[in-house]
Amino acid sequence: MKKGFVFTASVILIVLILVLFASFYAQKNAESERQILKTSAILKAGFAADDVESDLNELLGLKTSITRNNPVTIITINDSLPSSLHFSNFSEWSSFVSGNYATQQNASIVINASALADGKAELLFSNGLEYDHQYSNDQNYVKFFNPSGSTNAVTFDVNLVISGAQYDSENSNAWVCPHGGDVNVRLNLKDAFGSTIESECQMHAHQEYEYEIAFVGKNGNVKVKFGSIDGNNGSLKIENNLEDSDVNVNIILRTELPRSINPIKAYYNVDLNYAQADVNINKLLEVAEN
Repeated sequence: MKKGFVFTASVILIVLILVLFASFYAQKNAESERQILKTSAILKAGFAADDVESDLNELLGLKTSITRNNPVTIITINDSLPSSLHFSNFSEWSSFVSGNYATQQNASIVINASALADGKAELLFSNGLEYDHQYSNDQNYVKFFNPSGSTNAVTFDVNLVISGAQYDSENSNAWVCPHGGDVNVRLNLKDAFGSTIESECQMHAHQEYEYEIAFVGKNGNVKVKFGSIDGNNGSLKIENNLEDSDVNVNIILRTELPRSINPIKAYYNVDLNYAQADVNINKLLEVAEN
């Protein structure tokens, strides 16, 4: 009798343990599934943000890279003047992303590109630097600067390739190279006819220098400025003041800065708001990091 009772109690205890284990396993499995779904949603949101950033890069035509080497950080920007940018393109693109693309992703995506509606596309860097591309009809320039002080750049390489015009050396005005400057500025220009400019100067970040470049039979000029521009030391500005809009100035701007300990990120001044279930992303559109 006693053995039967012990056996029955043992069976009941084993069954209870199995029930508890099954319940625990089911809860753990459900939690794991929730975590997997949440992780999947986060990854999907990240991929969607990458897609939007890639599209905007193609739309703006800017190419930006950041490299950190000892002892410098190198920022390279490819651009052109004049620009083919039109804010209507941004409006159409934003509507597509918020509409068709968001529907495909089963998410809410809102793009705020209003900061580009003023005719200026801003590229913002996490170390405080800024690159502006003014693309309105009355002004046509790019500017690399620090709105809060000096860029602290040690080198600027300005490479210009001109299509549709021939360099006029006689009517151009070169900048005067000083002695003992703290920033090495190199200007290289090549036009479609094989004419070139090769200039290298050691300049002072707190002064202003200007290279005025004329072209045969063209009204206006291209200006390359360095130094204290609009009160921002160590700035670089390239202006296309030519009246002929068919003349294109292709730009490769490369600057070296003291090496940053922390990674540097570059963003367009465009807000991305992404929401799907309990996943939310609110950020500026990132275009480069290193």
